[in-house]
Parts: sequence; C-alpha cells; structure tokens
Amino acid sequence: MCYRAGLRVGEALQLRPEHLDLDTGTIRIRAGKRTKKVAGDPTRRCHAARQVAVSPEASAILAVWMAKRTALGIGPPAPYLCTLKGGRVLPSYCRSLLKRLAKRAGIDPTRVRPHGLRHCFGSELAREGVPMTVIQGVLGHRSILTTTRYVQDVAPGHVLSTLRGPLLGIVLPRNAHVAVATLGYGRRWRRRVRALGAARALADSRSGAKGL
Repeated sequence: MCYRAGLRVGEALQLRPEHLDLDTGTIRIRAGKRTKKVAGDPTRRCHAARQVAVSPEASAILAVWMAKRTALGIGPPAPYLCTLKGGRVLPSYCRSLLKRLAKRAGIDPTRVRPHGLRHCFGSELAREGVPMTVIQGVLGHRSILTTTRYVQDVAPGHVLSTLRGPLLGIVLPRNAHVAVATLGYGRRWRRRVRALGAARALADSRSGAKGL
C-alpha cells in the first residue's frame, strides 16, 4: 500500500477492514498526518481524511489477505494489517522486514525503507503526467512544495521541466521576500516566495550547465 497507494507506513497500519472497498479499489485514510480545524471549535484539530485508489492487481493482493484473516477467525475490530493472532504490527517491524527482504534480493538494505516506496509512487505519477496538485492530494501533503521535494528525490528531471512551466513565468524581483514582509504578509508567504525564487534559480542553473 505504500508503493501502490502512497500511504505512510503508519497510515497503512491504522487501516481497518471497513476502510477498504476492494470492489471499487478505494481506500479511505482517516488517520493521516495532516490535520484540519474542527468546525465550530477553532482550538481543536482533527485528522484530515482522504481517499486513494489502487489498481486491480493491488486490490487482488489485498483481497487475498482479507480472505486469509477471515479464515484465521480475525474479526473486524483488529487492524487490517495485523499478526496471525489479530495483534497490531509495529512500524519498526515493517522497516526491519523490508531491510531483510532487500538483503535477500541483493539490494543494499541501508537504501531501502517504507517511506521510499511512497516517494517512488509519487514520482511514477509525475512521470505519467499527473498534475502536481493531484499528487499532493493523493499523498496528503499540506504544501505542494513538500510534494515537489518528494518527486525531485526520484525524478528530478520531471520537476525541473514542471518548474520551467507557467509557475516560473512569474517575474520575481530580487529580495522579493523583503517586499512581502514589508506589505505585512506572514512567514508562510515569505517562505513561499523564497522557495519559488530558489526553484527558479535551480532550474536556470541546470539549464546553464547543460548548455556548457
């Protein structure tokens, strides 16, 4: 689910059987990392739920485990991903298991982690031409800059081509973040302006290096 649905390992381990609709190939994440304000009480926040889709092949694999846990007599109160006795699976176990599997496959285990599968999922969507805003929603990111960093780790070429698009057509003066601060905007706006300027500088430097 980390690789084919972009879930965080903690999100996958908190899923319950009722959160999966294998007939339609959808998963409802109710305990994501992102939070939002509770309506009517601005002092409280709750987890922002989101829905993702999985391929028919992934749904078939998930259905096999669903049938297996039913045969073992594991009831709905147990998490979807659980031990053979219906107990919880720890994130540390997932990380160590993935390293053991990587070593068995002849892959450097220090380079393998569950969160890396999530990065690969985002980069594959980018290569297929999925808009960055859609990838942001699927991964559950609050800021699109986080999504850009995810994709850039695995597919930097796609990020650079995206950054050369209409977004970077905006002409920003030097020290634009100072002007934004003078106008009374907050830290978030100043960070966005700085990030946009840095992204433009990165794209221009990569283009100049190719021309040498």
